[in-house]
Amino acid sequence: MGDIRLEMRKLEDLKEASYNARTIEPDNFKGLVHSLSRFGLVAPIIVNSRTGLIVGGHQRFRALKEMGTTEAQVVLVDLDEKDEKLLNITLNNPHVEGEWTEDVFDLLDELRVDEEGTPNDLFDHLKFDELEKELAEKFKDRIKAPMDRPFPRIGALMMDGTTQEWGDRRKNWSDVGYPGLTDSKRVGDMPVGIGALDPCLTEWLFKSLPQGIVVHDIFGGNVGKNLICSWLAHPYRGYDLHQDVVSGNQQAMKAHEFTATSSWEVFEAIVAASKASGHVLVDLPTQGMHYSSDSSDFSNLSPKMYRTKVEMLIRQINDNDDIASVDFIINDAYCIDNGYNDIAAFIESKMERPLKDKKLLIVPSGNFPIIVRQLSAQQRLIKNHITILRY
Repeated sequence: MGDIRLEMRKLEDLKEASYNARTIEPDNFKGLVHSLSRFGLVAPIIVNSRTGLIVGGHQRFRALKEMGTTEAQVVLVDLDEKDEKLLNITLNNPHVEGEWTEDVFDLLDELRVDEEGTPNDLFDHLKFDELEKELAEKFKDRIKAPMDRPFPRIGALMMDGTTQEWGDRRKNWSDVGYPGLTDSKRVGDMPVGIGALDPCLTEWLFKSLPQGIVVHDIFGGNVGKNLICSWLAHPYRGYDLHQDVVSGNQQAMKAHEFTATSSWEVFEAIVAASKASGHVLVDLPTQGMHYSSDSSDFSNLSPKMYRTKVEMLIRQINDNDDIASVDFIINDAYCIDNGYNDIAAFIESKMERPLKDKKLLIVPSGNFPIIVRQLSAQQRLIKNHITILRY
């Protein structure tokens, strides 16, 4: 092993090796410049003291010159011409380097947003998005279940359910049994499947909760939220007005073998809120959508009575000290028949707990219950989105 030492050298005194068989795409070169601007030259340029040629770091050398840098630290090696060329190739040989494990997805997920929860610009500038796509393809045959696949922790104010990534993730959950609405069987006058919250949103909600906290879903309706909650190791308590729906969901969870951590009971939502502890999920039925023929169903109430019932529900939540946190999910739809009632703003005005997070999910109408899709087809639905309030 020859002598190795560190020195500061002027860039104008360094010479590129004519035999260097490496190049870089313009877009990737921009990423390298961003890296050097953010972190500095953490991997010095390697120079052979005998020939004065750069052995490793040609692209860093060019990027530094692009940035206007005049001198940099170099590693000086003492090699003959043959060993110089051997080292040049070895430094860039991926077969003598380590490789990524699937844990890299957790790191990428962590770095996707900054401390304020906004998208991290460097994620794009440093080409992490391209790396993630490449690694997702590499590991696709080893990752069997959706909960093991990379999916971003979303920190931005607005989420977009129309993206390819969101659609792919939704299909992952469908493949393992997340129930859709189009194939839901009917139990009495109500399908077991009504109120199927978008699985990607459901996953985001439950993954961001403390491990093992009990989730009380006071407008349960569908087993889908139960399924994802159980996949993520949270005990689940589902409530619904209808015995037939509760019985159907109990049978469905037996098929998925999650009965040990799940339970379903017949309770009206306001009563369920008074009994709850831990985390409460309030997936509010959309007023005026008439999910069933039951007159006490929130979706069948007049706008005035709907607000009255929501206020009664909030009062129970405010008075229940056993509730650690609450998520309100509001399907805000501007419908020609009913106009637009900003229920999210109404809830914010009545809740006494501090608001921890607020997000907006833009979704195609197909993510709403089937009745909303029918309204859209009839050109009666003008606007739809989901507001998420976490207290």
